[in-house]
Amino acid sequence: MILGLRSSIGIAQDIRFLVSYSPIIPVSFMEDANIGLISADIGFCIDFTNNVSWLSVLGYNKFGTRTATIHGTDDEYKSRLTFIPVTTGIQYFFKGIGTTHYSLKQKRIRPYSFLKAGYYFPSNDLVKGDFGFNAGGGVQISLKNGKSKFDISLCYNGVSGAKTKVFEIGSISQESTFHYLSYIGISMGVVFGL
Repeated sequence: MILGLRSSIGIAQDIRFLVSYSPIIPVSFMEDANIGLISADIGFCIDFTNNVSWLSVLGYNKFGTRTATIHGTDDEYKSRLTFIPVTTGIQYFFKGIGTTHYSLKQKRIRPYSFLKAGYYFPSNDLVKGDFGFNAGGGVQISLKNGKSKFDISLCYNGVSGAKTKVFEIGSISQESTFHYLSYIGISMGVVFGL
């Protein structure tokens, strides 16, 4: 879900404050994490033109707990992996479709793409994060009030690496080092304008 407030800072420049919710799906490390239903973002974007915006976002991506087995044993432990990504980048709106009933200049349906990069800080059982990127696309659909938009998007996250804490059971221990992690986020919500 994306919630935003919009305030004018000059000609053709607007600021929108964002709050979002999106489930996340591990891709490259499914044996260590489950689908995560606790995922949120806060941030802002500045519109440079009608088509280009600058985004800065702080996220919280908690994957579902996974029971894992220590290699070579039957001993199990619970793996709780979480990233706190701090990313910034560009959002580009493509030519829209249709017009709204309150403005012939504003398009009713606006598809967009985005590319952000930044650092993915570790949390819970992760003790080391790394740099990564977030790329995707979506669509915004204007609602009847003219200031709100329904937003749905799909994104891919790639993180250069990560490391878990040491899991110990008796005299046996294990830690996991990942050279590359990837996961998908599906976001649905509303963008509010003032």
